[in-house]
Amino acid sequence: ADYARQAAPTAPAALLLAPRDLDAGQNGMLEQKLARMGVQLDFLADIAELNRYQYLVIGPFAVGEHNDEALKQVAGWVRNGGRLLCLEQSYAGPVPWLPELAWQPLVARFAVPTPRFGIDADPVREDHPVLAGLSDKKYWATWNSPSGQVYSGLLMPLTPDVIVAAPTLGDKGCSTPLLYGMAVAEKNIGAGRLLFSQLDTALAIAHDDAVAHKYLNNLVDYFFKP
Repeated sequence: ADYARQAAPTAPAALLLAPRDLDAGQNGMLEQKLARMGVQLDFLADIAELNRYQYLVIGPFAVGEHNDEALKQVAGWVRNGGRLLCLEQSYAGPVPWLPELAWQPLVARFAVPTPRFGIDADPVREDHPVLAGLSDKKYWATWNSPSGQVYSGLLMPLTPDVIVAAPTLGDKGCSTPLLYGMAVAEKNIGAGRLLFSQLDTALAIAHDDAVAHKYLNNLVDYFFKP
């Protein structure tokens, strides 16, 4: 399902990964996947060094209480021309560099709130390059993982920046009307660009899901396109 691509960035690029105690294997998956695509990134150890780069990839689950304050600096960097790709996060709350948006994990409202997994996402901008070859609804019903999940958290609220939307309850059989959030979104700020993906790509790729592989190929190719 995977294949080598030449998606190498045309300007200095950095990668921010989850700390070791939060890494469930997604860091290695992402590094190996990017290497197979021909993408080599510097590891960003200090947000203060961000101005050396034009591109930043924030890996799965890399945003947390340990760095949310420091990541507020990303806002000015993007306005000045930085390009940011933020992969799936479990952090709950406002995006540090764009507080008008917030991450919202899916939670089942039982007596004790418990995590919920999402299926059946909806491509909105079907002609967007990140959905090349994947605009058909059949690709977004379930992915290959223990729970079949496609996402486990969304970016809220739903705005015109959405590329893929999904219901906050995790599926479409619970109640109406459904409240939707953003599973994939793109926003230009100043001279820069933000690209968010809340799809559970790392988990699906770990289970060799062909759609997740192609989606991440599309996403990285598009992000690094000059």
